Amino acid sequence: MKYSYKLSDVIHVLAYLLLCPDSDHSSKAIAASVEANPSVIRSIMSDLRKANLLSSHQGSVKPTLVKSPSEISLFDIH
Repeated sequence: MKYSYKLSDVIHVLAYLLLCPDSDHSSKAIAASVEANPSVIRSIMSDLRKANLLSSHQGSVKPTLVKSPSEISLFDIH
């Protein structure tokens, strides 16, 4: 059976944004933390925006969580 790392990567991205508010939030920096390709992180962040869990603006490297962490469930992420 093939194991998908996407769920754990999504949780890592959300945790990174929450726990490192003053760090670099570029896909390259987050990818280094997750040990993934930056294009994978951009795809994950796009999915999080579509799920209304993440807010970002083109040209800005400061994505923010739309909901408080206590309001985000694994169901929202999955």
